[in-house]
Amino acid sequence: MSPTLTIDNANIYALSMIISKKPPLLLYSYLASEMLAPFFASFMIMNSVFFLVKLIPFLNFVLELEISFVDFIKIFSYLFPNIFLYTIPMSAMIGVTIAFSRLSNDSEILAFKATGISIYQMLLPVIMVTLSLGLLTAYFSIKLIPVSEKNIELFTYQLVWVSDMRNQQTPSITMAEHGQMTSDLDKFLINITLENGSLHRPDNVDSQIILFDKYEIAIPLSPPGAKRKKLNRGTLTMTQLLEKAKEIGPEKPPAKVLLTEFHKRLVLPVGCVILALIGLPLGLQAGPGKKGIGIPFGLGVFISYYIMFTFAKMVSTDTDFPIFIAMWLPNTFYLFFTSILIWRSANELPLIPQTISNFWSLLMERSGNFFNNILFVRKTIPSIQKTPFSKYDKLTNRFFKTKTTIRANAKTRIFHLPECEFYDCKNCSIEFKNIEIAFNANFAPCKFCSTLIKKRQTDQDNSN
Repeated sequence: MSPTLTIDNANIYALSMIISKKPPLLLYSYLASEMLAPFFASFMIMNSVFFLVKLIPFLNFVLELEISFVDFIKIFSYLFPNIFLYTIPMSAMIGVTIAFSRLSNDSEILAFKATGISIYQMLLPVIMVTLSLGLLTAYFSIKLIPVSEKNIELFTYQLVWVSDMRNQQTPSITMAEHGQMTSDLDKFLINITLENGSLHRPDNVDSQIILFDKYEIAIPLSPPGAKRKKLNRGTLTMTQLLEKAKEIGPEKPPAKVLLTEFHKRLVLPVGCVILALIGLPLGLQAGPGKKGIGIPFGLGVFISYYIMFTFAKMVSTDTDFPIFIAMWLPNTFYLFFTSILIWRSANELPLIPQTISNFWSLLMERSGNFFNNILFVRKTIPSIQKTPFSKYDKLTNRFFKTKTTIRANAKTRIFHLPECEFYDCKNCSIEFKNIEIAFNANFAPCKFCSTLIKKRQTDQDNSN
């Protein structure tokens, strides 16, 4: 049975656009709105999840220092640029995937193709949206993250009360006529200068009084239970990263860490665009009567990208492999992978080549994987296993000579021959002209039909 084409506003617009030959600006805005709506929804959900994950360990720090609610909101807002660096790419990919899955399910993609609009023409608004999100990610990565890292560090030290015991059990008392206090934000030091005063050191046995004209005290600041690091690459700008690496020496491990951080801030925004573009071919796999694989497959791609990215960072910092090649290798690989998927979708080819699909099916069958179609049929239709083959042996010739169509279940992707008792099941809504077409559509026979086909092929081989 052929799928029913629903004529809606998008289809009518596409037809009128071809007739009038106007630039498809309305089409582009329509596709952009379809992508942005699920993007913002998934963006809010994922940021809420990341917020809860960050909140739990952060509460210990808040309760220890007794931070007010206003200061808590202020310091926690500095964490969001780092969170956005990962939630924006994932939300962009989900938004594009959901948008084109809905368009495919509602047959709007089919209507666009019928009016002469190719996948490559639909690709332009996708590139515009994903490139905008990539630039936004780059702004967070290059500009806001160093600023937020610096501010959260400064704000944290401002909240710390310092008690300078000067290696004594009893604190000293200092009095002076004049004094001033300055701070060195780069070194996180507080400098106190006192003039015309006295220093009193009480003791159980002796006490000391020291008079001074000028007395300077340098107090280092550090958060509770932590030590101040000499260099925090997260607070450095892009220019400072390069300057520090050049100053240290490009071949030394600290310089490799700085250069890796430099490339990381550029790689992730470009990766955002690439991951979002993958959502186009994944979304096009949906359709009436077809099982959508876009979201789960996309999540797998997203996770594999960041695994490869993490491995690239390890190679850059721990080995002598060129940092530029190692850091940009994940983007290069996934750009090539995305181009292949888009090309296959534009030419209406399955994302997975038939040879790979056949090899995987054979591997699953031999390994006895639970998700293999044959084992699936054995579990859901146990009555087939109890039926002797001799009952159907006389039907083989009639099947291969008949011109009756083959019927299939779109959900389980199992097809049945006319001789099968499940040929007329209510869920078998798809028909194929012959076995070859069913196999090319990635459908598999049930247990009985598989045995029937193999039996007939064996008989033909023996007769030849």
